[in-house]
Amino acid sequence: MHTEEDMRTVNESLVREYADKIRPHLSLAARAVGVQAPDSPSRQASDKVNGFIREYMDEKGGNMTHLAHELEGHISLPGLRRRLRASRGRTLGNFSTSRKRGTTDPDLVAAAADKIRVAKASGDRNAYRNTVREVYADNISLSAVAEQLDTSYYSLWSAGTAG
Repeated sequence: MHTEEDMRTVNESLVREYADKIRPHLSLAARAVGVQAPDSPSRQASDKVNGFIREYMDEKGGNMTHLAHELEGHISLPGLRRRLRASRGRTLGNFSTSRKRGTTDPDLVAAAADKIRVAKASGDRNAYRNTVREVYADNISLSAVAEQLDTSYYSLWSAGTAG
C-alpha cells in the first residue's frame, strides 16, 4: 500500500519523465501546421509529442495539469489538451452537435455521482472510465455530476474519453 507521500513522489517522477521526453521535440513539433507530408521532420516530431502525451495520460494515468506546469513556457494546458484530442482522433470538426443536453434531475444525478464515486474508489481506472461513459451515455449531465462529486467537469470528461 502506498502512502500519500509515496504517490506524490511517484507522480512527480512520472511528470518529470514525460516532460523530459516531450520537451526536446516541442520546438520542431510547433512547426507542424497546415498540410505537410507525413514524413516531414516537423510532422514526425508532432506525432511523437502527441504519442508521448497519450501514453502519459491513457497508459500511465498521468495528470495533464501537472505536466503542463512542468512544461510551462514550452506548451500550455490547452495546447496539451488539443494534442491529446488530436492523438485520439477527436477534433472539434468531428464531434456531433446534435446531442441533447444531459438531464439534471436531482435523483438521477445523485445516483450517477454515487455510481462514479464507487467506481473511482475501487482504484480500477477502467471501471472508473467505463462508469463515466455509462453516465454520459445515459444522458445525465456530467457538469451536474461533477458538482456533486466536488470535481470539475473536465476531470470527468477526461476520465470518460481516455483510452
